[in-house]
Amino acid sequence: MTLIEMTIVIVVIGVIAAALALFVMSPVRGYTDTVQRLQLVEQADFALRRITRDLGAALPNSVRTTINGQDSILEYMDVLSAARYCNANDCGDALFDGNQTFSWLSPAGLSVSTGNHIALANGTTADCDVYAASSNNRRTVSGINVNLITLSANAFSNLCAESNRRFFVVTGPVSFACDAANRTLWRYSGYGIQSAIPASVAALNVLSGVTKARLATDVECASTSFNLTAINENLLELRIQLMNSAGEKVNLYRQFRLEQAI
Repeated sequence: MTLIEMTIVIVVIGVIAAALALFVMSPVRGYTDTVQRLQLVEQADFALRRITRDLGAALPNSVRTTINGQDSILEYMDVLSAARYCNANDCGDALFDGNQTFSWLSPAGLSVSTGNHIALANGTTADCDVYAASSNNRRTVSGINVNLITLSANAFSNLCAESNRRFFVVTGPVSFACDAANRTLWRYSGYGIQSAIPASVAALNVLSGVTKARLATDVECASTSFNLTAINENLLELRIQLMNSAGEKVNLYRQFRLEQAI
């Protein structure tokens, strides 16, 4: 075998290898892109499922949103349980009898603990705003004895009474915040009730007692990429966009019905 023949063989093998690489590279790149998109879809779907599940336990008329620069925040009051309170005809410890204690009728196994809040008829009138600093429809629980709840502050006035006598046990506010600087979606909880929604992720981070959990990364936080839109009184649309460092992008939308009626 001469040097020329060896050179020809090497050139031919190189041409064949280059041709094969062109055929193989495209499917491999397609597989990689598909895997990256699936990972983004899984993240986005998990985040939307978590948000919609949590909003299903929101206090009626407590969902509020804000956009500050690129940070988008959605906040609601988390409901632990609910029951019906007594009136003077049902039992001696009625809710509006001027005392700081009251009884409930049902269910018997109400989930309530010291430090929880009792909320009534939220959003039915301007006087009934659970977020207000001097709220007429929110009191803090200081004690529980069988089916008797003791409030830590003044008794309820009847400004927020409702015909079906329902009250909610509220643990406190929860926020979903899109952190533009870190392209991360966070869930915040454990902080105190604020009369105004926290203005930014930075404001949430410094609240006393706050804890946060990461729901998704690679999130685009612009108002057109992550937001909650009210289609009508109860039908909401939530959208989220994720884009990784390779430029792969996914957009997910979800419509859900939020029970706001009292």
